[in-house]
Amino acid sequence: MKKHLILALTLLSVSCFAADKGDLDGRWKATVKTDYNGTEVRLLSVEGETFTYEVQSEAGETRIFAKGALKYDQCGPLKLVKLTRIRGGTSKEELEPVNDDRVVVYFKGYRSVNLAVNFDGWHDDGAPEAVLFRQQQETR
Repeated sequence: MKKHLILALTLLSVSCFAADKGDLDGRWKATVKTDYNGTEVRLLSVEGETFTYEVQSEAGETRIFAKGALKYDQCGPLKLVKLTRIRGGTSKEELEPVNDDRVVVYFKGYRSVNLAVNFDGWHDDGAPEAVLFRQQQETR
């Protein structure tokens, strides 16, 4: 009986382990309609273990700019990326520490990635949402 209980608990537990590094490498773009700012463009760039993130108005004006470090994890079937050492502001030149790490669940498809953001807790900058980003072609 004890062996069966241990086996059941083992099967029910979700094991977490490091996911594939570089899974999100590249440039990604999403166009999102919001209740508060109309349509905005979100740009995500990932290279190795660093990221930059920018939110622009439809006219291309930067509203939010952030950069920091990232680490890949996986819990069962869920792929996660933890964003740390985040510095943000309203421009590339005026960045300050955010002191608010984020955990984002993602699902990568063919030249697209769905990001589930703000599900890891309450954040000043928005409610939980899922956002579809499309991979951008590198320009040479």
